[in-house]
Amino acid sequence: MLCLKISAFLFAFSAGLPAEASNWSHRSAFEWVNGLLGKDVQESSINPGNRIAEIETVVLKSDFRADLQWRYLSRGKFVLRPRVLINGSQVGFSDTRVGSEGEKEIVQRTKVQPDLTEAFLDWSLGDRLGLTWGLQNYQWGPAELTGPSNPIFHFTTAQKSFLFKDKGRIINRINFSLGEIFSAVYLQEVADNQQTFWIADRSFEKKTLVKVELRSGVNANRYIGLVYGKQEAQKIFSGGYFNFSFTDAFSFYADGKVVDGSIAYYPQEISPGTYVLNTSEERLLKSHQYVIGGIRWQGRLDFRLEYLFNSAGYKKEEIENAVKSTQAPNPFGLFNLNRLARNGNEVIGKEYAYMSLRLPDLGKKRDASVSLRYLVSLQDESSSTQLDYDKVLNDMLNFYFEGTVNAGRKDTEFNLMEKGSAFVGVRLSW
Repeated sequence: MLCLKISAFLFAFSAGLPAEASNWSHRSAFEWVNGLLGKDVQESSINPGNRIAEIETVVLKSDFRADLQWRYLSRGKFVLRPRVLINGSQVGFSDTRVGSEGEKEIVQRTKVQPDLTEAFLDWSLGDRLGLTWGLQNYQWGPAELTGPSNPIFHFTTAQKSFLFKDKGRIINRINFSLGEIFSAVYLQEVADNQQTFWIADRSFEKKTLVKVELRSGVNANRYIGLVYGKQEAQKIFSGGYFNFSFTDAFSFYADGKVVDGSIAYYPQEISPGTYVLNTSEERLLKSHQYVIGGIRWQGRLDFRLEYLFNSAGYKKEEIENAVKSTQAPNPFGLFNLNRLARNGNEVIGKEYAYMSLRLPDLGKKRDASVSLRYLVSLQDESSSTQLDYDKVLNDMLNFYFEGTVNAGRKDTEFNLMEKGSAFVGVRLSW
């Protein structure tokens, strides 16, 4: 009922704006997702008994999203995308102390989290120049797994989940274009969006970049872009991306950057067997590369195969030492755990392989789709597999299922926290 009341208020508000109305127009769209999420917690050295991470094992989710847009002629657009997330969850703990005989404890929690994912003004100053200000989700690049040349948005393993919604960044952007062939963007991330910063023990810093892109006038799927700017700690980076299609169905692509030094945290031995995660003087001064390349085939199905390389990532033994650094009797265990979780590398390791497969238009009514995604670490061979199923029930209602299975040896990258998860729910759209 709360979400329905919010949507009614937002619709009434949007409809009640001054209408000198031949100049103004508005559009409203709403989504309401409800379902049940279950997680199987991994009994790992890094999270014994689930006492450290306190992962929610059962979650009843209600996620309301609105998309409100107001347009002034063809010159301006204001976009507002609020969100309300309501979780009723339980956290399961298992006591692993000697003599406890595996006693179980369950804690009930309720959380209501209103948020604003995007709020920006887009204004055109003619056919070639445009300005955009505000909280916005501006991304680029041909790869599906991640976009290395974009330092504003960061990789997370949950980003392809139906439940994931990336919050925008506060950006000032100037766009210049010559038709569809050439475009240039000057961009500044000017303020913190109030999310937990992606690197532990660091705070928000302004970023600046310039991006130029050339597209083929014959085939829009053939393009190349160059990016140059400053990211965290004012580290200079230069990068680029391209997509080249041989046919309407088959293409290959790459996206990457070179950064002037890494500010990530690495395990450093301060006494025999005792490690602390700190920045590395050697890696602070050494340029590193973050690159992804892949192939795509689009026909009856959509298939991708990608390879990701991160020269600043942990080696296999560094991952092992980092995990050990979080455990007793290391006196810096919690300090290290915080830095391992947000260590300053987009991905922890050096090399990954990724495969995705999407089958749309399934069933007699061609109203269902299935997606399969597989990500594997080539350092420790741990992996994460995600299966999605989406079926249209009627004009407003979709059924949705998502399952994730993590595999690998104990205390490896994708098998540290969760064995897997499953979500079943429906999405109401109007």
